[in-house]
Amino acid sequence: MKKKVVTLEAQKSGTEPVEAKMADQATAEIKEERSDSGTASLPPPPPPAGGSPPPPPPPGGKMSQLSMKLKPPVPDVKPHVPTKNFNWSKIANADQINGTIWGRLQLRPLTEAQLNADYNEIERLFAVVKKPAPVPALAAVTAAAGSPATQRGKSTDEEAKANSISFVEPKKQQNIGIVFAKMKQSVEELRDQLLQGNETQFPETVLRTLLAFGMPSEEEVSSIQEYLKRGKKEHLTKTDQFFLLAHEVPHLDVRIKCFIAKQTFPLKNAEIRPAVDTITSAITQLKHSEEVPELLQIILALGNFLNAGTFRGSAAAVRLDALNKLAEIRTCDNRSTLLHYFVRLITQKHPELLTFKETLKPVVEASRISLQTLRGDVTLLKRELQALEPEIRGLTEEAATWETDKFFTFGFLDTMREFLKSASTELQAAEQQLGSVVSNFELLASSYGEDPKTIQPDEFFGVFAKFCANFERAENELTKEKEMLEKHRRLEAERRKREEQAERQRRKQQQTKARASIVIKTAPAPTDGTVVRQEKVAVASEAMAMFQRLQQRKKAAEKVATE
Repeated sequence: MKKKVVTLEAQKSGTEPVEAKMADQATAEIKEERSDSGTASLPPPPPPAGGSPPPPPPPGGKMSQLSMKLKPPVPDVKPHVPTKNFNWSKIANADQINGTIWGRLQLRPLTEAQLNADYNEIERLFAVVKKPAPVPALAAVTAAAGSPATQRGKSTDEEAKANSISFVEPKKQQNIGIVFAKMKQSVEELRDQLLQGNETQFPETVLRTLLAFGMPSEEEVSSIQEYLKRGKKEHLTKTDQFFLLAHEVPHLDVRIKCFIAKQTFPLKNAEIRPAVDTITSAITQLKHSEEVPELLQIILALGNFLNAGTFRGSAAAVRLDALNKLAEIRTCDNRSTLLHYFVRLITQKHPELLTFKETLKPVVEASRISLQTLRGDVTLLKRELQALEPEIRGLTEEAATWETDKFFTFGFLDTMREFLKSASTELQAAEQQLGSVVSNFELLASSYGEDPKTIQPDEFFGVFAKFCANFERAENELTKEKEMLEKHRRLEAERRKREEQAERQRRKQQQTKARASIVIKTAPAPTDGTVVRQEKVAVASEAMAMFQRLQQRKKAAEKVATE
C-alpha cells in the first residue's frame, strides 16, 4: 500500500505527464506487490490521537533505487512528430535486469554520437500519417477444387500355390511372407542368420516385423506338428516352416530384441553427441558475444525514440522477441520497414558489428535441435537397455543348466553382456552432458532476461536464427534496390546524352539553313537574266547538298547511339 501512495504522489508532482505511463507504472507496482507475498498487505495503523503524522519515506528508498536501476542505457531523444510505436515487451522489474546483459549495458551507456543515427530521417520514415478509411472491398472467395484421389488398384499378383498349406494367422502369414521376399533366403538360412547373431544382415524393419509377427503361438505350433504326422513338410508355406524351426530356439524373441538394440543404439547415440556439441557451442557463442549486446542496445535506442511519451518508452530492457518485431514496423509510405533502416544503420555506421552473422552460425544450427527430444531419446534408450537386462539374466540362468551349448547361446550371451556394459557407460556420459547443457542454458537464458522455465532452447535460439534470416533478407532487398537505382540512373544519363546530341544536331541544321538563306538573299543582282537564274540554281544546289550531308551525318550519329 505504501508503494501505491508513493506512486500517486509522484503522479501529482508531474513526474509522469502521460496517462499511459502512470497506468503502466501502477500495474507494475501491483504485480510486484503480488509477487512479494501471497497475502494482501494491511494498511498502516492510524496515527495516535493528538500525535504528529508519520514522517515521509526517506530519500533513496526502493522507488528511487528502482528508478536508477531502470535508467535506459541509450540516448534520451524524443521525436518532434507522432511516430509509429515499437510494440515490444518491456522488462520493468529491476530484479530481472540485475546480472543480465541489460544490466551490464547500463555500465556503458550508448551516447548519441556513438549511435550516429539520423533522427530526422527516422521521423520522416516512421511518422504517423492519417489516412482516410479504406472502402471495404468484397473478397473473392475461391474454393480450391481438389483433384480426385487416384486409387491404386491392389496388386493382384497372388498366385494360387498348389502345395501350400498354412496353420498361421493370415496377418502373420502376410508379414512374414514380406520378410522372405525382402531377404531372398530359405527358411534354414534365415534361422541360421538369427542364431549366429548376424544382426547386421537384417534391416531394422525386418527385425521389428519378425518380433511382432514371427513368434509362433502354442496353438499354431501344435497344429503344424499334428499335420506333419500325416503330411509332408514341403507342402507347408515358408512361414509355417519358419514357425516350426523358430519354436525350437529358446527365447528367440529376446535374441531379436537384442539385435534391434545393438543395431539402433550406435545410430541414436551418434546423433545425440553432435547435437549436444552444437547446443554447447551455441551457448558459448551467445555467452561471450560482444556484437549481440551492442545490437540489442541500438535496437533499444531506436525503440525508445519511437515509443517516447508512451508506456513502452524509457525502457531499460526488453524481451528478445523485439529482434523480430523490427520487420513489423513499416514506413509511412509502406515501402520499407524499421528492419531495413536498422540494416542500413549497421552497414554504414557500425560495420564492425556485421561479424555477428558468423558468430551466430552455431546458434542457427542449434535452433533446429530440440533439447527436450534429446533427453527423451536418452531416456528411451536407457529404458530399452534396462528392459533387456532381466531377460538376459534369465537366459543366462537357464543356459547354466545346459550340459552343452544350444543354438550358439553362450557366445550370444557373452556378446550381449559386453554390449550392455559399454552402452550403459555411454548413456551415463550422455546424461551427464545433457545435464550440463541444461544448467548452462538456464544461466544463458537468465542472462538475456528470459525465463528458462517458460522457454525451450530451440525457441530461444530460434529467435536469433529468425533475426539472422530477416537481416540477410533485408540486406539482399537493399542490395537489389541499390542496383536498380544505379541502373535507372545510368539509363537516365544515357537518355539525356542522346537528347543533348539530338538537340545539338538540330541547332546545327538550323544554323546551316540560316546561312544558306543569307547567301541567297545577299547574292549580287546580275545584269543578264540567264546568268541570274544560273547563279540562283547554283546557290540553291550548294545549300541542298550541304543540307543532305548534314542529314546523313545525323542518321549516322543516331545509328551509332542506338548500337
